[in-house]
Amino acid sequence: MEKTLSQDTDSKAWYLSNFDFFESKLNGNATQAFHQKRRAAISKFAELGFPTTRNEEWKYTNLAALASRKFKLASEPIKLNAKALEEYRRARAAAESGVIDPGLLDLKINDLTAAAK
Repeated sequence: MEKTLSQDTDSKAWYLSNFDFFESKLNGNATQAFHQKRRAAISKFAELGFPTTRNEEWKYTNLAALASRKFKLASEPIKLNAKALEEYRRARAAAESGVIDPGLLDLKINDLTAAAK
């Protein structure tokens, strides 16, 4: 029998507790309208959990591998300099337009982190 994420309460609980931690670090920004949308989304997630292939809209998309990963919040923001910001903008423009800039093919996430220093 396939293990479904709706049965995996550890993963769901982990994300819910991390949202609580994230919320505790907002320094008063929890009252902003955008955060209220986050709160509504996490409430819906608490109710439904991760979608599975048993959900009609998700029947061809198995999120088990993705949902089992425990992503963490960044411990501190990355400060980007002008060069790193330009690389980000080029990558984003390529993604939005669907046109790949050959200069971006060798770009790695570590390049952005290194350029930010």
